[in-house]
Amino acid sequence: LCCVSGEVKLICDDGGRQIETLLTPSSEAVLVPCGIWAEQGYMQDNSVIIVFCDQSYDESDYIRNYDEYLKWKKEQ
Repeated sequence: LCCVSGEVKLICDDGGRQIETLLTPSSEAVLVPCGIWAEQGYMQDNSVIIVFCDQSYDESDYIRNYDEYLKWKKEQ
């Protein structure tokens, strides 16, 4: 993830702990590994991120509910 405009608060969660990072256009990009719950909070109206991925988008590959994510993590 890379912030190209504004400010974005990125929260990464592995089911046990959370790390918060503030992304700005001058900050480095952040690699979010597979299996990490990631949330973005757009802190300014003009905030924009760009996401680079090594696979095509597939909606069925995403978990949208945090409780379902925690259940999935326990099964791993």
